[in-house]
Amino acid sequence: MEIKILEDKKNKLVFEAKDLGHGFFNALKNELQAQRTAADSARATQMTAHDNLLATTLGLDIATIKSRMAAGESLASIAGSKKDALIAALVAQENSEIDAAVTAGRLTSAQATNEKSEVTQRVTDMVNNVRPKGGFGK
Repeated sequence: MEIKILEDKKNKLVFEAKDLGHGFFNALKNELQAQRTAADSARATQMTAHDNLLATTLGLDIATIKSRMAAGESLASIAGSKKDALIAALVAQENSEIDAAVTAGRLTSAQATNEKSEVTQRVTDMVNNVRPKGGFGK
């Protein structure tokens, strides 16, 4: 068995394998699919928690919040006098997620400290800015 790494970049590994049977590749494929499913599930759980936090903090249902955002309102505009409470709740949620990443071994303490130093500004910007049509990155 021989494995030669052709390219090793962040989130991309290209390799050439010789003298490996289909069993190895099937096991690798199954493991990657299981990891993707777990990551998708974790993302869905995180998004639900985020939506629940918005709805609870603002006292509105999430459909109304999303509809108003799609119409061009910022979270700050929707929140009104609850803007500061919303920012504080979102910062606490994000810091908790960073702590969970440290506990799970996905971040070091130093990385977590760096991430946390940027959370308040990032959340404040997100709350104050209007989302681009179609969502971010589209």
